[in-house]
Parts: sequence; structure tokens; C-alpha cells
Amino acid sequence: MSTDDDSKDDPSTPLLRGHNSRRAKERRKFPFLRARILAIIVPTFVGSALSSRESLMAQYLVARIGGDRNVTHKHVNPCHSDTNSSAVREANDVQAEAADLLSHYALIQVIPAFFACLVFGSYSDFLGRRVLLLVPIFTTLVKVILTSLIIGYHLSLNYFYLAYGVDGLSGSWFTILIAIYSLTADINAKEKSRTLSIFAMMCISSVTQAGVSIAMSDLIDSLGFFDASLLITAISAVAFLLPLVSLPETLHCHQLEITNSIPPSQEYENEISHNPKPDLPEAASKSTAQKWINPAHQLHRIFGFYISYGTIRHRLEMVILMLIFMFPAANEINLSAIDALYQLNRPFCWGPREIGYYSAIRSGGSNVVGGIWMAILQKCLPFEALGLLGVLAQAVGLGFEGLIKISWQFYLVPAILAPAVGISAIVRGMMSIKARPDQQGALFSSIAVMECLTTLASTTSYNKVYSATVDLSMPGAVYLLMAACALTAVILYLLYFVIREKPDLTTVAEIAPSIQENG
Repeated sequence: MSTDDDSKDDPSTPLLRGHNSRRAKERRKFPFLRARILAIIVPTFVGSALSSRESLMAQYLVARIGGDRNVTHKHVNPCHSDTNSSAVREANDVQAEAADLLSHYALIQVIPAFFACLVFGSYSDFLGRRVLLLVPIFTTLVKVILTSLIIGYHLSLNYFYLAYGVDGLSGSWFTILIAIYSLTADINAKEKSRTLSIFAMMCISSVTQAGVSIAMSDLIDSLGFFDASLLITAISAVAFLLPLVSLPETLHCHQLEITNSIPPSQEYENEISHNPKPDLPEAASKSTAQKWINPAHQLHRIFGFYISYGTIRHRLEMVILMLIFMFPAANEINLSAIDALYQLNRPFCWGPREIGYYSAIRSGGSNVVGGIWMAILQKCLPFEALGLLGVLAQAVGLGFEGLIKISWQFYLVPAILAPAVGISAIVRGMMSIKARPDQQGALFSSIAVMECLTTLASTTSYNKVYSATVDLSMPGAVYLLMAACALTAVILYLLYFVIREKPDLTTVAEIAPSIQENG
């Protein structure tokens, strides 16, 4: 019998043909352009608000604690005093107390965020991305509103524990990242477009952060901390309203994208041909729905990439990629607040305006230069090689910053760190392409969980190191610790090159066999 006759007798053939026809019609209707624009704009606003808030918090705590102790630059300037004078010792004590408070606030936020990430991210593969994005953005808005009230009414610093705790209940910035990266993976099926989309989002966000940093520093310098906090509150409100009104649900649009962008794997074709309604929320059986509700099943989805899905080599690749992500991320998470404390103290004694301008150059300038660097080199080098160059640049840049003695040398740091701005986007993209489309929420949830643990460990250790060394002759010792972490990532990258499989950029890798996912 001919092949044509076989296809006519095969009952799955018309189902597959009808399925693809329906997908093509749905794809034409889905607002991919609007989703891609909002996937860039929303994290741009949220990231600008949160980054500026961290810098504001470091400066406000130093000013507030110094004011309560009557130790401020207006009364006694430690930069114009002898190293062993009481003014310098008092200023160092203020810096140490501010660093300790930032560590305590981070603990109150990150501990509940860790458990939130264990739950929310994987469930987004079932419930959708919108709810995962809107809830933490709302708690972020509550956090910045409480911050403005504490500053405006000079309330006790203990109320900051409430602000950080409320934000941590929803997963905070980590859950927002899960939603944004899952959404980006939904609407970009290919590895190159996915990685470049994530990187474009980071670059645009950083340039916006530069403008917000300048505006915030001018407000602090001219009007005070309260007016600067109102600016951050307004930005956070816009970041919440935009997705609330305009963001479409992207959970199943990856199926529409795959149909027209890349050839699906044979396993994926078989799944479609034997299931004419593959959309889980529409066709899930009662037992399947119960499995999604089961926390043990969700934990397996989150950590299965590293302990059970695929071959041993695949799992080892994912573990190494996660470690490569964690070490540079620890530095990126803490750099803004540590920089502010470092620059406020002697021998630099910067004011809010100088700190704001430097933050703008470091975030905006580095990302523009880094974006050009990546756009040029990605044509002749694989993303893995660009990531290795990035962690090398981070190690050199942070090591140099720890040895700075003169203020103008700070402005060399953004240039050195420019190749490092794409590290996070590259590693996330490398990991994302190794997971199936219906596993993106679980994958990014696993990344967020580890990012929570990284934040918990690094924020505590970095601030403690700074607090312990600020009154010594080496206040930049914390940057040397950061550089050591970056060098560890370099070693891990080399190990990854040794054990990785030959990359295949034409199809989406199938890490977890469907029998494991459905069992």
C-alpha cells in the first residue's frame, strides 16, 4: 500500500492537519508585537524602580543613622579629619550599622521569597504568566509606598521590616523575573532570538535605570529623600498598571510560535497527533489537574532538570550552568548598594549627585557598550564564548574597583565591566533552550530559587565583610571577594566546555521525556 493510502487510513492525520490549521489562525490573532513590547517595558520600569530604591536606601540609612547620632557631613566631615579622629570612627560605625541593617532587611525579604519561588514559578505553566507577574509587582508597589511613608513621616526604621516582608511573600523581584523570562521564552522559540530578547530587555532597562538614577540623585540633593521616593513610587505604579491593562496571556503561544518557526521534535509531533487538544488548562483530566496541585509534583518539575530529566550529561550541564549563573549574579545583586556605601565613605566622600551620575554611567553606559560588543561578536562567536569573556571581565573589573584610591578611577570600572552585562541573559538563554516549552516556568522557577539562596548568602556575607573591613586600611576588600566569585565562574565555564554535548541550535532540546512528565 502506498504512503498516500497510509496517510488516508491514519485517523491522526486529519487531526494533526486540523490542529495545525487552528494554530495558524490563532497565531495570526495573537498580539505577539504587544507582548514583546510589554516584555521589555514592564521589567524596565520595575527594574528602574527597585535598583534606584536600593541606592536610595543605602544613602538614606547612612543619613538617618548619622542624623540620629548627630554624625553627618554637615556637622563633622570625616573626610577632612585625621584617620584616627573620633569623627572618622563615628562615620565608620554609621556605615557598618547601615550595612548590617541592609543585611537584616534582605533576610526578611528573601526567606519568604524562597518559598514563594518554589510554588509560584512552576504553577505558572498551569495558571499562566499574568498572575505570576501582577502579584509581585503589586507587592513591590506596596513596598515602595511604605518606604515613602517611612521617609516622609520619619517613622521607625523597624517599619522597613514590614515593607521588605510584604514584598517577600510574593517572591519579590525573583518571581517577577520568572514571569518575564517565561513570557519571553513563550514568544521566542529559537535560542538566538530568546537570548537576544532577554539581553535587549536588560540593556533597555539599564539605560532607563541610568536616567532614573540621575533624576533621583538630583531630587535627593535638591529636595530630599522623600521626593526621590515619590518618583520611585510613581514608576512602580506605572509598572503595575501596564500589564494589568494591556498584557495578553502568553502561556500557550509557544505552541503557535513553534508551529511556524522551528520544526518540532518527533516526540512533540507524536504528542500532538495523539492528543488533538494539547492545551493543558482546556483538556486536562481530573487526575492531571490533581497532579498539578500536588506540591511534590511541582518540586519534581522544578528540580528535575538537575536530578532526573534526561541523560547524566544533560543533568551535569544544567548543574554547571546553574553554578555559572549564581556566582556572577551574587555580584550583580549587591553591587549597587555596596557601591553607594563605599563611595559615601572616605577617601571618596561622594554626595547623592555624584553617586547618581556614576550609577547612571555604570548601568546605562556599560550596557550600551556591552550591547554593541555583543551585537558584533555574536556574529563570529557562540554565546557560550561571550559568556566566558563576560565573567573574565567581571573578575578584572571588580578586582580593580577594590584597589581604587582616587575618585576618577571609578569611571574606568564601567568600561571594564561592559562585556559582563550579558552574563545573566546568556546563561538563562542557554538553560532555557534545554527545556521544553511547557517547562519554562518550572525552569525559571528553579533559577529564581537558586537566585534567592544566592541573594541570601551573598547579601549577608558581602555586607558583613564590608562592615568588618570599613574601618581598616582596605575598605575595598569586599570587591576582591566578588572578583574571586567571578573567577570561580570562569573555572566552571571551562569545565562546561569540556563536558557539554555539541550544541544544536535548530531544535528545542527535549530534556524530560513525556513519560516522566505524565507519570
